[in-house]
Amino acid sequence: MTFICLLFCIIAIAIFILKLKIVLTGEVIEGKIIGYVHGAKGHQGIVGYNYRLLLE
Repeated sequence: MTFICLLFCIIAIAIFILKLKIVLTGEVIEGKIIGYVHGAKGHQGIVGYNYRLLLE
């Protein structure tokens, strides 16, 4: 049981490191905003918009 727990912890840490690496060293791409869909209001009163991008 301990082995399975350690295995899951190692996998979770590896996934976290990969996601952090992608966020910190992500590629810059060329594109432009061609529109956005309706905003979604969260439970804290913050409105977020999903932008539609045209990537070149």
